Formats: sequence, C-alpha cells, structure tokens
Amino acid sequence: MGIFVGVVGASGAGKDSVIRFARQALAGDGRFVFPRRVVTRAGGSAEDSEEATYDDFLQREAEGAFVLSWRAHGISYGIPSSVNDDIRSMRIVTVNISREVIPLVRERFKNFRIVEIVASVAVVERRLAARGRETHDDIVARIVRNSAYTNVPSDMRIHNGNALEEAGRNFIGFLLTSATSVLFSRQQA
Repeated sequence: MGIFVGVVGASGAGKDSVIRFARQALAGDGRFVFPRRVVTRAGGSAEDSEEATYDDFLQREAEGAFVLSWRAHGISYGIPSSVNDDIRSMRIVTVNISREVIPLVRERFKNFRIVEIVASVAVVERRLAARGRETHDDIVARIVRNSAYTNVPSDMRIHNGNALEEAGRNFIGFLLTSATSVLFSRQQA
C-alpha cells in the first residue's frame, strides 16, 4: 500500500512552490506521483492545477471523479479519484489539500502523512500581495483564518520563510523516507 501525503498550510506559505520543487527533483522516479488538483479558478504560476467551471466541477463531483473535494475562499477544489490506483500501486501521492479535509484524509486513506508548510505572517502577507489575486481585505481575512490553525496534526512541519531550496530539500527528504517505509512494508508482506 502506498501513502497519501497531504500538504497543508496557510495561503502564501509556499505549499505549491515546495511541491513543485520536489516534483521537479523527483521527476522520472515512478515511486512518486504529484496529481493535479481540479479547481474552479485559473491556476497561478506556482500552482499546477486543472481549471474547471463550477458546473463542470459539480457534475464531476456528483459522478465520483474526486476522492476528496472541498470549498475554500469561494473556490472548489478536487483531488482526482485516480490517486487510489496510485496508492494501490505502492506510490507516494503528494497533493496540496486544505487543513479542513484532514479528517476526511484519515477516513479515506489507510496510510497517510500530513506535512505542514509554514512561514511568518509577514512573509505570507508579502507573498499574497505579490501574487495579485487577493484584495487587501482578502489578505487580512486569510491571515485571520490562518491564525485559527495553531495545532495542525502533522507528521512534519517545514519552515518556508527563507530559501525555497532549504524547504524543498527537507520535503524531498520526508518523501524519500516515506518511500523507504513503503518498500519496507512491501518486503515484510
């Protein structure tokens, strides 16, 4: 059995950047899968996602196309059900998810890990402003919302306030360790 790795953290903490760093470094290694989320808004430059209309999203959701789906900030997000095949194939599946769906992850996946990406409020505020998607009021609302998540149950917490390479290497180390545990469990079976 593979492992579902859910990456969580505040908007602007750099989750997509850390995931992209790992995806590029692990390209060609079939043990790792980085599926694209389906979202009802255009993806940003750091986000590798599939855009869908709200109606299309609802239809796909009703048809069971998503193993996980949620709403946040007026946007719908879905993780393709195909990740179940990857997990059955002993792969490490890594996806950016909302902290609010951690209980669903616990229900739906026997083997899972949660990695929290964190950065200071000043760094998050600067990143949110730089991407230009949110108004000042939106940024304030996101920072206030983020303050509610002080004790996220995670297997690893990665600080992403400095060089992306540092956070990225830490994340890759975590994924490689997870892959080793999958190999070990396969050998024990």
